[in-house]
Amino acid sequence: ERYCNGAADTAQFFLLSNIYHRLGNNDSALYYIEHYTHRAEESDETLLGYYALKSEILGDMQRYREALACNEKYTEITNRVHYAQQQSSIKEMEIKYKNRLLAQSYKMLHMRHIVVTVILTVAVILFLMMMLLYRRYKEARINEYYHLLEDAKYNYSSLKKQFDTLKQFADSQQDNKFLFINTLDIRIETLRRLLEMTDAYKNNDEEFYRKCREYLRLCNDNKESVLGDLQKIVTLYCGNVPDYLRQHYPRLNNDDINICCMECLHFTPQQIRILFNYSNNKSIYTKRNRLRNKLRLPHNISLGEFLQSIVYELQNQTQTPIGEACG
Repeated sequence: ERYCNGAADTAQFFLLSNIYHRLGNNDSALYYIEHYTHRAEESDETLLGYYALKSEILGDMQRYREALACNEKYTEITNRVHYAQQQSSIKEMEIKYKNRLLAQSYKMLHMRHIVVTVILTVAVILFLMMMLLYRRYKEARINEYYHLLEDAKYNYSSLKKQFDTLKQFADSQQDNKFLFINTLDIRIETLRRLLEMTDAYKNNDEEFYRKCREYLRLCNDNKESVLGDLQKIVTLYCGNVPDYLRQHYPRLNNDDINICCMECLHFTPQQIRILFNYSNNKSIYTKRNRLRNKLRLPHNISLGEFLQSIVYELQNQTQTPIGEACG
């Protein structure tokens, strides 16, 4: 007490008790440790020190029962502190685990957001591109339809005249009914109405496009009817040109022979284009060039001249006069 002048703070009682215990003055050590009780109850850590020191002091004083009680208290507090530390550690691990899961979830959500954004962006871009391509396609088709009808208007008179010649021949064949002639008659009449309609819808591209599509769809539906007995008419009118072509040029398909038949009947490429609804002006010439390649025609011989030579050859073989349109 001489170090504290008799006025030591209770916070120093634990230190004084420990000093007296080391000096072997257990009575003073016990005195100060017991007066430290209220201060020791402030936390488990101070209680552990309190009961540990008091147990040693009582043990040295051979007060073993009390020392054992202090030791049990020390063990109880130690277990409680250890359990609290375990619980705190478990909670800390749970918090870390939940934070990790939350971070992973946020990362996955962020990635999904990016993926969805990219997909939506690509979808919008593709949609806009498709709309743009469709618009360009539609504009191109409208221009093709206008050009087709302009050609049809220019060639209508000659086409009608050529058809009338064929119709007269068909009417003279009383034993034969030609679906080709009837269908062609309907198509020419429909074409005439479409030409009349063109001026009415000239400033309305949407309606013009719709009407042309209806006409072309109708024509495509009965395309087989138009071609159904075309080769039969050519055989009667110009000789058996279709079989001759099949025999001597096996690479030709049915479409190639049909084009040859139309040539035999003196339909021009533009008239064939109109009758077969080739809205693309290049398509009929592409087909004719492929046909020339299959026939291996030199550049100085036209397709019409080549077919005319076949007609004359067949005429000489059969000694049969050819039709007026094939002459």
